[in-house]
Amino acid sequence: NAAAVVPVAVSLLFEQILCELSHYDAQKLIHIMSSFVLTSNHGGDQQQVQLLSLRVLSASMRFVTSAQLLEELSHLIPPIVTSVSSAQADLRKAAIFVLVEVYMVVGDALYP
Repeated sequence: NAAAVVPVAVSLLFEQILCELSHYDAQKLIHIMSSFVLTSNHGGDQQQVQLLSLRVLSASMRFVTSAQLLEELSHLIPPIVTSVSSAQADLRKAAIFVLVEVYMVVGDALYP
């Protein structure tokens, strides 16, 4: 049972470290983390990476300007929208949180 607790603790610590890094260069972190959202929705480990990536993306959105985020939207939004239809509820929830944060930063410019 202790072995099952360690990965969760490590994952939470890793998430916290990445969120702290967003204070320094959020746009670069958003660009990097968005590539991990692109992984397929099949394996448990891949889903954990996607979930971590979505949570870090959500936290990073607060540290970019609207113009910076608009530059990233073309490759950021499609995988997030795909995650909304995931079978895993945590992935769907995290994807919705990212979309809400995007809207909070970009506003009505999000609509075509």
